[in-house]
Amino acid sequence: MLSEAVVEHEIQYASFTLRHGERLDHFARWSQLPVEVIAESSGLNLSRLYRAGIEILVPIEGEGLAALQTARDAHHTKRAEGYLASRGGAVGSEFITVRTGDNATTIARDQQGLPLWLVETFNPSVDLDQLRPGQLLMMPILADIVVDAGDLYAAPCAEPGVCPDSLLED
Repeated sequence: MLSEAVVEHEIQYASFTLRHGERLDHFARWSQLPVEVIAESSGLNLSRLYRAGIEILVPIEGEGLAALQTARDAHHTKRAEGYLASRGGAVGSEFITVRTGDNATTIARDQQGLPLWLVETFNPSVDLDQLRPGQLLMMPILADIVVDAGDLYAAPCAEPGVCPDSLLED
């Protein structure tokens, strides 16, 4: 008598760290899985909001995993491009050096005037919760904050002696 062997396929989980601006429903959309499956796999409750840095487990592998990663990257790229376009675009990028006492929020918001998620997008391999003095972070240079020094010293009138009335009022 032959006995049938039942071979179960072990479920593979991909681990992701939740980034600023991401939610469980993003992972559901990117993986094409129900959000309930992702919440259950991750041991999370759907009625709560979660902070960046929490681990998300997605039961996915192979081509599905590659598609999820591509969709995630495309989401962050599109979001960054939209934000930059709303600010007149980026005219370049620069590196800033983390100083003693700096944290990601103060660098992003107070020093650079940027949302934290954009700093994270420009520095995807950096753990923004573990910054060290001397560490370099890439930042976009926004067109709406670039000032041409020549404009500061230009005459306000198109022709000498001919000024708009608004410039003549006290």
